[in-house]
Amino acid sequence: AQAYAAAGADVIFVEAPRDVAEFQQLPRLIDKPLLANMVEGGDTPILGKDRLQALGFSLVIFPGGIVRAIAKAAQAFYGTLARDGTTDAFRPNMFDFDALNAVVGTPEMLALGRRYEGTA
Repeated sequence: AQAYAAAGADVIFVEAPRDVAEFQQLPRLIDKPLLANMVEGGDTPILGKDRLQALGFSLVIFPGGIVRAIAKAAQAFYGTLARDGTTDAFRPNMFDFDALNAVVGTPEMLALGRRYEGTA
């Protein structure tokens, strides 16, 4: 990590600190912005953004969390469908049509499309 810092890296990532003491040591050894990679179930203890900032880290990522959450939701969804033959029991966990469109920005995308409409 120190060699990368000396070579001019803008941000330093050290793979899998094993405990808080290792996190504390890194800012003292490396005078560059530090990135923490939080992987649920990995070797590194999960620390929140405020704790990491207090320890001297500039960036934190949680790269796999969304995939784990989506996979669990998909498993529950398909389990409900397989068990019941319908998704009715799972509907409280789902957006309705209008809410989903609002979340993904469909009205804004359509408005932007109208702005660029033309005749060919």
